Amino acid sequence: MSGGSGTASVFDFLSTMTTEEVSALYQRSPWGCLAVLRSLPPLARQYASRVTFVPGFCIPASSMLKWAISSTSSAHDAAVAALVGKKILVARDSTGGKMYYTNIQFQTQMREFMLSGLNPKWADEEVPEDENEAPLPEELDQALSLRWDRLVLSMVPGEPVVYSPVMGELLAQAGLVQKPQMAITNAGFQFLLQDSHTQIWTLLLALIRSYNSVEALCFLFKLGFQKFGKGYSSASLTDAQNSILYQLRELGLVYIPGDHSQVYYPTRIAISLCSTSDEPTTATQEKGFVVVETSYRIYAYTNSRLHLALLKLFSQVMCRLPNVIIALITSKSIHRALVRGITANQIITFLHQNAHPEARKQTPWVPETVADQIRLWEADRNRVTLQASVQVVFHQDGNYFRTKEKATEENVLHWFSDEHMTLVVAESAYDMIKTFIQSL
Repeated sequence: MSGGSGTASVFDFLSTMTTEEVSALYQRSPWGCLAVLRSLPPLARQYASRVTFVPGFCIPASSMLKWAISSTSSAHDAAVAALVGKKILVARDSTGGKMYYTNIQFQTQMREFMLSGLNPKWADEEVPEDENEAPLPEELDQALSLRWDRLVLSMVPGEPVVYSPVMGELLAQAGLVQKPQMAITNAGFQFLLQDSHTQIWTLLLALIRSYNSVEALCFLFKLGFQKFGKGYSSASLTDAQNSILYQLRELGLVYIPGDHSQVYYPTRIAISLCSTSDEPTTATQEKGFVVVETSYRIYAYTNSRLHLALLKLFSQVMCRLPNVIIALITSKSIHRALVRGITANQIITFLHQNAHPEARKQTPWVPETVADQIRLWEADRNRVTLQASVQVVFHQDGNYFRTKEKATEENVLHWFSDEHMTLVVAESAYDMIKTFIQSL
């Protein structure tokens, strides 16, 4: 897996849900309430804690304004906007001015949390450790890496498909493959070069949308507050959550010792799903393996089949040794990538994110001459637009000029040559032009 941070997160998805859906989530998930509280900016966090104990559920905007000193009005506005965005507050206009109504479900859950000393309600779900079954931390990290790399590799054209029909359905729902042949789409090619954080959230969002979003989020928030290396019972999960659990297993986000085991172990990635930190987790931190030279050669110090398959997407592999792959970036290889929907910036970002530690000692990590040339090849391709056209050659100048005038009026003329009495018109307009010529 290649490390990196992406823009997608569970909190971005939360902002797209309706107030009713978010209220149902707050009602069912104390973990969701606490995760949302932790995701807020510091001042908004203070406001959220404060509204938890405000008598009643209605606060005038003028009263809230007094909670901050006048010199921090911009911070106050940002804090209130964050609370409204997470549906903790709902703004409504009234005759007495703007009012903010607190979300009673959030208020109730947070009040219970604070008064109970934040005692985790899921602690009794931890199962006694079985030395013969409990995996070591490095085994959990390996389970994540192996399953995820195998899934991504299966999407590369020419590689054997090893994912299950259920996972194939998820890939199709995410728009990464097309049924029934499960052929990779342009979006799928772009997905292959994205960082692992963005890749995981692309599939998780498709997973959330394929179930009741509230139930799916309840389980994901719950995972975020469990402990790495500890086993948890799945006996109390709903049927839908158990189904989600086994799909998370295929993604490598949880480890289940056997097909019939009712114990699961969250991986580091699963626990970090509800984190707002941009730092990659230990499980996704890998040393870079790519060195790019000004001669457009790539030296990839890896023996990974996945790394080889990804390099083939935009470069020509010249030589493969036991611990190094030598490839060449050419206009033809970049054009092949562009046709598949991969952009120049995605290629450059991939090379940058996976730069070898030695390459990181110089600035920039990817030579500017190489990055600029990749962008130029993309610009050259984008300058040319293909249009279906028909060439019409005339032998009488009178017919030629009248037809040229007609094609210009109809805005279907692509090119003309008065010297050779030749017009090039849109293919869709050829029948109309043909009928016009016959009427002359």
